[in-house]
Amino acid sequence: IMTAEEMKIALAIAASNKTRLALEREAEETAAAEIYAATKAKIIAANPGLERSDLSGSKASRVVASTNIKRQLAKAFPGVKFSVRSRSYSMGDSIDVRWTDGPTSEEVDRIIKPHQDSYFDGSQDLSCDDSSAWNETFGGSKHVSSERNTSPALKQAAATVLGFGKLEFTEWAGIKNLSEENAQEVYRLARTMKGE
Repeated sequence: IMTAEEMKIALAIAASNKTRLALEREAEETAAAEIYAATKAKIIAANPGLERSDLSGSKASRVVASTNIKRQLAKAFPGVKFSVRSRSYSMGDSIDVRWTDGPTSEEVDRIIKPHQDSYFDGSQDLSCDDSSAWNETFGGSKHVSSERNTSPALKQAAATVLGFGKLEFTEWAGIKNLSEENAQEVYRLARTMKGE
């Protein structure tokens, strides 16, 4: 059992610790805000051609992100035609990027994935916020995906590299004159090849 004097000292220590912790938390938040502001200023300066979602007013973040993705892809891969579609639905939104041949999926993903502002946590079975200075500045969407299609010409180029001769394609883009195993080899190689 504490005496009144011991209680008074304990309460003073607790109040002092509470104040110290609040000041430390405030200093950490201030430092984080300064780092965030510096990061944001740096990416704005490095990307003057991109639209900013924080200045766009009424435009949805995914619309700004779609516009910026189109600009970034056109700059990075001139001459390649990309389809960039955004949509909104109950509880979220998405941006889907599709193209034929040209850059690999990995190259395109390096450009578009920073616009994704959430991720799915399977251990909790829920979508989690993944905001960053990039997607808060240049727009973001809950889901950002890419799909690269390979043309028959690129599949033929892959088949030639593998020594398979001229391909015959089925109505549904399969390959008639190769076994399933050899066709899969062609598809795998074509996915890694650059198209024209």
